[in-house]
Amino acid sequence: MLWPAPKVHFAQVRSDIVVLDLRTDAYSCLVDGGAWLRIEPDQSLTVASPEYAAALVDAGLAAPGPSPGRRTWTPATRAIAPEAPTRPLLVMLCASRLMASTLTFRSWTLSGLLAPSAPPRHRSARLVDALSAHRAVRPWIPFEGECLQTAYQLRHWLRACGHDPAWVFGVRTWPFAAHCWLQIGDGVVGDRLERVSRYTPILVA
Repeated sequence: MLWPAPKVHFAQVRSDIVVLDLRTDAYSCLVDGGAWLRIEPDQSLTVASPEYAAALVDAGLAAPGPSPGRRTWTPATRAIAPEAPTRPLLVMLCASRLMASTLTFRSWTLSGLLAPSAPPRHRSARLVDALSAHRAVRPWIPFEGECLQTAYQLRHWLRACGHDPAWVFGVRTWPFAAHCWLQIGDGVVGDRLERVSRYTPILVA
């Protein structure tokens, strides 16, 4: 039995297999790969022939054993909306955190941004209050507007408030597109349910 190699992730989108390799920060597509490769619920890989299996191993995309620390995905069924008003002190703290995370974001690769860190130790703000502060601050914080940076900043802030959102990366094909968002359980935070539902998850961090 084969498994995705460390820092390599697979997703099936219709008949195609999309591969995300964090070692190179690159996506690739195995067109009609679903005809010979199946991704099992436990993320193991079922390959139609020894030749195809050997090709995946030789390419560094698959390994004989699972890599630890892979987070599972809960399908999103709702969006968690912020509330108003929010506390001025919380808004100030959020602004400080978002500015700091902007500097961090610009200096790291995707693999570095996803590096494991210690879980939050204590809850300092309700989720809806943290989201409200983020919504109030976000228009005033310099950022590029891309989902990767936006999600990273929000994740940094929510973890500071004691929450541990899952960072979900999804893909679609023809044309290819990638998107990322945050979830807490089955709830999407900082994004719209109708948008994230268009993507097939390939990585959860």
